[in-house]
Amino acid sequence: PSLNLGLGYQWPISGALSLRAELRGYFTLVNSDSSLFCSGGCVVSIRGDGLTQVEALVGLSYGF
Repeated sequence: PSLNLGLGYQWPISGALSLRAELRGYFTLVNSDSSLFCSGGCVVSIRGDGLTQVEALVGLSYGF
């Protein structure tokens, strides 16, 4: 399983030109074990190590 969360904002500079900023975070389970309906105990069980990544973007946006 993987999870992605992003936030961004756009500041207008002029009528067609804007400054954009974005921040994204990614979380992924790697080397995961999974169980669903085990006959004898477990109902749902997920174990794993997490991999976290973050990226930041800044740029200009021009609308035409």
